[in-house]
Amino acid sequence: MKLAEARLWLLLDGMKRVSEEHGARFLIANLPINFQVHEDLTSLVLPPTFYGEQHARRDFFHEMEPTLEAHGIPYVDVLDAMKKAATSGKRFYPADGEVHMNPLGYAFTARTLEPVVRRLLAAPPPRPAKHNGTKDTGLPGIEGHD
Repeated sequence: MKLAEARLWLLLDGMKRVSEEHGARFLIANLPINFQVHEDLTSLVLPPTFYGEQHARRDFFHEMEPTLEAHGIPYVDVLDAMKKAATSGKRFYPADGEVHMNPLGYAFTARTLEPVVRRLLAAPPPRPAKHNGTKDTGLPGIEGHD
């Protein structure tokens, strides 16, 4: 795991812990950018001369899904669901390169998140983990601190 990814993991793990300390549930949702769903928009958002194709194609949260699962962090892959739905011709973003969803995209996102949010809200409140100021992050050579 790269250092930047390890730092992101520490942030997510810390957000989960603080949420639980306040009796809240924590959820990660992968909300896509327009070109991740509609590839014809890639050149409008990320010209290849600046970033290159590999950066536009990488799905970091999908790669992190096993780690999120192992640490009890619920994850909803709106990107994957939206890509599958877009194959039927649905457009979730304006064709002009705007990176924010159109009303159809926001409605789709809400419908995708709803069952997971309902399940989380129906579950008993989270119990915060006890720790002594230093916690095991589950990442080799990286520990979290309060």
